[in-house]
Parts: sequence; structure tokens; C-alpha cells
Amino acid sequence: MTVREATLADVPAMVDLLERRRAAYQHYQPVFWKKAADSAEMSKAFLPFVMGKPETVALAADQDGALLGFLIATPTPAPPVYDVPGPTYTVDDFAVAAPEHWASAGQALLSRIETVGRQRGWAQIVVVSALRDLEKSALLESGGLTIASTWWTLPLTT
Repeated sequence: MTVREATLADVPAMVDLLERRRAAYQHYQPVFWKKAADSAEMSKAFLPFVMGKPETVALAADQDGALLGFLIATPTPAPPVYDVPGPTYTVDDFAVAAPEHWASAGQALLSRIETVGRQRGWAQIVVVSALRDLEKSALLESGGLTIASTWWTLPLTT
């Protein structure tokens, strides 16, 4: 397996991984995580846009030409009421081809983004994950990440 910078050629496979993740997540919380009908098309436009920003770090893990996973880290300003001692990068788009790949591809991607962040002087990495994404949560916990916040939702529609 190789971890490398993601390229625009990876976008179709990245969109596929995101769509699979979205399908699973909407079962976890069907209102908050409800997949939009045109989510794939939006991702096809958004990923090249965000990957084209110089401050974005986009990584891919592949084996024999098959994308096993990817992550995208983007700078996120901390609220001014908190004194974070440096840049915060949020990893919202972080997906693998199958749950069992969290222990390999997910781990390799997480390790690489941690290395990049340390080299660039980031204060922290914030990774978004669904509470019920147990395999991803296990990876994050084993990687030394801690829960900083949880979001509670109450669906008001049927």
C-alpha cells in the first residue's frame, strides 16, 4: 500500500467512497446524515475545488491502482473565544473502501496527516466521524485522538 498526495484522477473513486459512507451514515441518523439526491454530483465539483487550494492537504492510500481510502484536511479557524496555539485542520472527508481498511489504509492516512501537521506547525487535527461508525472510531481512539464535542439532534420532521 502507498500513501501519496491525492490527485484529480482520484476524484471519481473518492466520490464512490464518499457515497458509500453517506449511505451507511444515513442509517445511523436518518435526518442529520440524510444523503442528498445529487450528493455525488456535488462532490464531483467540490473535491477538485477544495483540492486546488494551496492550504488543503489531500492524501490517498492505494494498492495496485485501487483506491483504499483518502482524507482531506482543510484549515478551520478556531472560535475567537478559544486560545488555540496554532492552526487547526479539519478532516471531514475521510473514507475507506471497506470497514476492515480502517486498520490499514485509515491508519496509514491518519499517521501521514499527523506527520504533515507536526511538520507544518499545526496545533491540532479535528476529525469528523459519526458516533456509530465504530471501526473509524476505534482507529481514531487508537491513534490518540480524543472526543472534544458531540452533536445531539432531534428530528422535527417525519
